[in-house]
Amino acid sequence: MSKMTWRSLLETMLLADCDTCDLDDNVTVYDAESDEFYPADLIEFEESDDVLDSGHMFISFNATPYQQTT
Repeated sequence: MSKMTWRSLLETMLLADCDTCDLDDNVTVYDAESDEFYPADLIEFEESDDVLDSGHMFISFNATPYQQTT
């Protein structure tokens, strides 16, 4: 199994049968280690750190420390 790039994710989504999918559904990710599904969170970091460059896109789950209350 190869790692997915943002391009391959987009291509997969564009090729999907959207008559049976709803693009307004929440993004869900699967954690194979725990065999659980989780909702993905949108987190935006504007500065780089030791791991990611500034503006690098990523999907996060279980990000309770980052959730904002309104």
